[in-house]
Amino acid sequence: MGLDHSFEVFVNAFANNVNVKIEDLNFDVMGDLTYRVNVCADRLEHSTLNLDFLPEDSTIPSFSFHATRITLVSFDQDGKYCDITVGGVGEVDGVSYSFNATFRDHDYPSKISSVEDFIITDLFDQSRAVVFNEISIKD
Repeated sequence: MGLDHSFEVFVNAFANNVNVKIEDLNFDVMGDLTYRVNVCADRLEHSTLNLDFLPEDSTIPSFSFHATRITLVSFDQDGKYCDITVGGVGEVDGVSYSFNATFRDHDYPSKISSVEDFIITDLFDQSRAVVFNEISIKD
């Protein structure tokens, strides 16, 4: 199964006070997230995806995640919104992790977009939607 044509997602957004889970902790953590995404389904080798996490609690380490290989881009449209799911492998401080992220763009009239989830396996889980106006999904 493949894509009939190219789908792209662009995100350059910041969210503060986001509730996330960190794998090694037994409680949720509040922090700031910066997303920088430029992914095109037919140009994966040139696509980029980055996530920076800065916790409110200074005793919890911050991190920057950088995708090193994007292997999945899927598109799903359901009436008033479309989702693009991006997956692959990335690094934090030289350690490799798999990731999966879903970006949602709502049609008119809401014009609301969101990062529905961003999961870095064995490290980070943002499974609650974070809403923005800056996401652009094109087909």
